[in-house]
Amino acid sequence: MKSFCVATLFALSAKAATEEDQQKYHSFAHAIDQFDYDWEPFTTTTEDGFVLTLFRLAGPIGNFPVHRTASQAVLIMPGLGMSADSWFPSPEYGEPMPIQLYEAGYDVWLGNNRGTTHSMHNVHYDHETQGERFWDWSFAEMGTQDIPAMLKQIKYTIQQNVEDPHILHKDKIIYIGYD
Repeated sequence: MKSFCVATLFALSAKAATEEDQQKYHSFAHAIDQFDYDWEPFTTTTEDGFVLTLFRLAGPIGNFPVHRTASQAVLIMPGLGMSADSWFPSPEYGEPMPIQLYEAGYDVWLGNNRGTTHSMHNVHYDHETQGERFWDWSFAEMGTQDIPAMLKQIKYTIQQNVEDPHILHKDKIIYIGYD
């Protein structure tokens, strides 16, 4: 019983997003902090070298993450030229869809389009000094490179062994996007 209480206390005080994450992704942190939700960042690299950031919701701050027992993962993408921040407007507009999905029991992942605030890195080209090469892509690559890389990262992450309870994800990932 004593170890359960200590583990519960630790779970209530620990946050998935570290202080470093909060600083690195400050605009996302600010947007989601309005709703007292925790999150954690993941990165994946596309075949053409873009490093894309995904954010995984970890639930209300201080609560046990639903994604440990969720039966279905969902990838939510913002509109073209937008980042995941756009899903979290002011609380005066109500509860954002990603939070509603999380509270309904989904493992919620938020993607960021290449060339936006959280996905401005390429392993081959610097956007400031090699801009012409960095920006030499079309929207087709967002579908042929970015989405597959994000889906692979999600599948890789959710299939990792974790301590009880084990992740019970279904094989498919739901995709939600708009423009």
